[in-house]
Amino acid sequence: MLMGGLVFVSAASILIRLSSADPLVIAAYRMGIASAIMVTATTLRNEWRPLRSLARRDAALMIIAGIALGIHFATWISSLFYTSVAVSVIVVNSSPLIVLVLSMVLLKEGISRKGSVGLMCALLGGAVIVLNEAIVRLSLQGVTLAFCGALGVALYLVIGRHVRKSVGTLPYVSIVYLISFLFIVALPLALGYPMTGYPLADYVIFFLLAAGPSCLGHTAYNYALKYLPAPTVSATIVAEPIGASFLAWIVLGEVPTMLVIGGGALVLIGIGLVLDVL
Repeated sequence: MLMGGLVFVSAASILIRLSSADPLVIAAYRMGIASAIMVTATTLRNEWRPLRSLARRDAALMIIAGIALGIHFATWISSLFYTSVAVSVIVVNSSPLIVLVLSMVLLKEGISRKGSVGLMCALLGGAVIVLNEAIVRLSLQGVTLAFCGALGVALYLVIGRHVRKSVGTLPYVSIVYLISFLFIVALPLALGYPMTGYPLADYVIFFLLAAGPSCLGHTAYNYALKYLPAPTVSATIVAEPIGASFLAWIVLGEVPTMLVIGGGALVLIGIGLVLDVL
């Protein structure tokens, strides 16, 4: 389930770069459509009832998780328009280290020494890829936005690890996605960006982003959070730059260098150590 989600999420950055809409509009449509799909699915499966007994603390945490996810998408999608796909996805996927610290402090979780080595190896691989891109076209604004996206998704994952112990996948993601949408859509509306009048291709991209990376990809991550520690889930997500960089090569013509290939190998080795499969 976790690896399947990774495949869908890897395609997100390519779809975003193919859109002509403003980044905040893309983010709003993505989460709006995704929340509509998940709310419909939860209603059809009649899975709302467990939320009636939800503790106020968990309800508040779900609201915070939704806002954190909104910050993630608003900043990360924006970063893709200031720097390359490789730089953006590597920086935003630096979240495992943030998740590890938050999990140790808030959830009293950690990972083994072998897992810690794997995490550092994965992050080193990401740093190698960033170094390669930094030589020619590093954007400070793009990197800053991507890092804000990493902070947002880290908080989102840690909260999900806690709340998912008592809340089912569908009702949890339905509420969190809806809150995320309400947070994001206020931004382009406040800034005066048009929400309509885009080419048909853009609306197709909005739907694909919602149905694939969000409904199938991120929902798979939330499902995995019930069975795996947050650092493990987050470290697996580090593999996204591999898939995204490959797709950027095929679709956008961003050819990976030997540094990118070498960094990708380090990321895969690191993930293997974190998941204890090496």
